[in-house]
Amino acid sequence: RRGSGVGPTLLLRTSGMELEALPEIVALRRRLHRELEATPEGFTIKSVGSWWVNNRDREFPVEQSKLRRLCDSFQEVASLPIIFQAKAFWGYLHACSLMFDVFEFRTEGGAVTVTAQTHLSDASDAQYSVVGSGMCKEMLQAHRALAERFAASTVNMGALFEAKALGYQGANPARVAKLFSAAQRWGPGPSGWHALDETWLCVDSRDFFGRVTQEQGRVLWQGAGAQPSLAAAAGGA
Repeated sequence: RRGSGVGPTLLLRTSGMELEALPEIVALRRRLHRELEATPEGFTIKSVGSWWVNNRDREFPVEQSKLRRLCDSFQEVASLPIIFQAKAFWGYLHACSLMFDVFEFRTEGGAVTVTAQTHLSDASDAQYSVVGSGMCKEMLQAHRALAERFAASTVNMGALFEAKALGYQGANPARVAKLFSAAQRWGPGPSGWHALDETWLCVDSRDFFGRVTQEQGRVLWQGAGAQPSLAAAAGGA
């Protein structure tokens, strides 16, 4: 939690800055809610997880689906039991587009941190946003230290949105700045589904021991007519 030494706040107001949810996620969420709500089990983490396992190969092949590659890349970071795989997918499915209103910078425990005030791009997403927010808060409360090791960008994005409400320390501004900074290099991986994803190499450079030797941003700027696959880099540390 925050220490007692919380300093004054610097507010940076923004206009027109949107964090857009992957269109695949929005379309699938609406579809599954409509189709599964009418079943005995309803629209639940279990029913959604089962649907994904049974249909992902046919409806979301790695050659065409960024959502599928996102889920598969998560599995490569850590091998998880099926219940945690379902929970991760449930979280992805509740991602909503957000408009940034204010970034709040403050000193906490001798370090500068940042949180954000946002509002939904589509007010009708409120019911999904509540679920996603709750899962994010749960992650910060129970798994923040571990997540900092394996998914630093993800946990700092969560802290950016939810830490203030929990009374926890905000996000690391350097991590957040990297997420919104332009990448210098990207491209597909050498084999497997990695070779199908233009964002696979949009990561920090590391040496033989896994130490970061050069950081880079995670945003791939595109002009009119650019391929959708280059719209945004994948997440990661």
